[in-house]
Amino acid sequence: MMNYPGPMLVAGTSAYSSVGTRRPRALKNALFSYGGPNSEIVYDLRELRAVCRDLYYNNADARTIVETYVDYAIGRGQRAQSVPKRSVLIPKLVERGFTEAEAEKLISEFSARAREDFDAWAKSKKSTSSRTMNYYTQSRLILRTEMHSGEAFVILNREAQPDGSVELNVGLIEPDRVYDYTPPTSRNVLGLILDERGRPLKIRVRRSLDNVYDQKFDTVDFVSPVSGRQRVIHMLQPIRAGQVRGVPMYAQNILTFKDLADLKKNELRAGVVNSYFAMTVESPDPNFLQDMSDELREKYHQVVTSGNADDLNLESGAVQRLLPGEKANPVDPKRPNVQYGQFASDLRDETAFSCGIPPEIYKRKFGSSYTASRAALNIFKKPVGAMADRYETDLNGPVFTEWLYCRVASGKYSLPGFFSDMEMQEAWSKVTFTREPMGNIDDERDANAANMRTRIGLSTIEQESLEQTGNDYMSTVEGLAREKKQRHSLGINLLFDSGEATAIQVDPTPVAEAEKIKAETAQIQAQGENNVNQDTNVR
Repeated sequence: MMNYPGPMLVAGTSAYSSVGTRRPRALKNALFSYGGPNSEIVYDLRELRAVCRDLYYNNADARTIVETYVDYAIGRGQRAQSVPKRSVLIPKLVERGFTEAEAEKLISEFSARAREDFDAWAKSKKSTSSRTMNYYTQSRLILRTEMHSGEAFVILNREAQPDGSVELNVGLIEPDRVYDYTPPTSRNVLGLILDERGRPLKIRVRRSLDNVYDQKFDTVDFVSPVSGRQRVIHMLQPIRAGQVRGVPMYAQNILTFKDLADLKKNELRAGVVNSYFAMTVESPDPNFLQDMSDELREKYHQVVTSGNADDLNLESGAVQRLLPGEKANPVDPKRPNVQYGQFASDLRDETAFSCGIPPEIYKRKFGSSYTASRAALNIFKKPVGAMADRYETDLNGPVFTEWLYCRVASGKYSLPGFFSDMEMQEAWSKVTFTREPMGNIDDERDANAANMRTRIGLSTIEQESLEQTGNDYMSTVEGLAREKKQRHSLGINLLFDSGEATAIQVDPTPVAEAEKIKAETAQIQAQGENNVNQDTNVR
């Protein structure tokens, strides 16, 4: 066992357990922690993950929160768009003997080819270590793991191919496997090894996927000591400075989810019971069996137990046997509760808000006005955009960089200066990612709004293309040109092929109304000025 010095993180200061100490009267029943960003969570982390995963498996509300973010932030996968930094590459390529036209052609051809090649790689199961899914599907799994387990560890593996080339494949390690059973210290936090400044150095990974008591570990460096390339990507969303292990996103809602599930179960059972003819059996004398002879008492027990056991259970249309003198009393449980729906809906709204999801999107129910529904989408764009940007810069960007490095090292791309000039390597590796749009509530209104923004210079066509369809604008233009050429070769001409303006026509009514109001306002203002002048002349 390797020894990693450092002070031990003191137990008993967890943010999720009671702190037994003297405190002011106002805080007598409060639960809070004096611990640091890691000591307050590490002793409850394994249980929190287990409970949150169980909720994801068996609780519809918890699963909805996770899948909502996965669908909106990742969708079908973020698509890479290679955008080499021309301001760096062109001057340096000119210094290497290229003309500006040749440099521009080289960059454009590489950009188009890299976009297609990365997409083909990401759609192949060879892009992942497990070979059970492609990279786009695994991206969804990485976010899902981070949300219900608090964090995810991604491994970048460079694997030799039969043709002598090297290909990248991406592996995913659940955080439960990064655990070496040693007491947590400031340098070793549950298998995550830190340097003296608190920066991650390596992880200790349990080899077994299922045996939690396995004592065999592999040590993986964040940065390979051989190649100097990044090997481990740690995906988490810390809530405190210095926090190095993640907490599940909906850990604060565990009790609410469980109570909601119990409430739902009880109401369902009450509804089932209420559908039966429920009753109780009342005997004239509770002690009448004591007055019977042994023979009569035996016959009584035979009568009671002679029938099928199922006949004694409540079910629809059941008739219960009554002995002489016994009386049936109907039971009305007054259930289900007519207020259950609104009460449960309010609780779900609170849990959705705590996770940054508007109720309309959480419930997938847009029953209010267009304005309210559009506002809900706009509000949700902020947390989704922040999460998508984090996955673009922290996950997909490094993956694309390593993928390109392997391709160039294997001779599949000839990029001048890639290995000899680090600035040129970074310029060649520059990339952006597109994702699925949030969606439109009224396509015509949103298209008109997009057209208006581009006409008055508030946005670009490229930006609107990403917002409305999620497509790369240049890919769309190339596709339109290719389709037009095919139609002409077949002698087919559509209306917008005739050279007429193809821009979306904005409804002129609002503009005309605005001009009318502006003219009336100007007229009233002019009249007011005339009146003031006349009053001045009178004085």
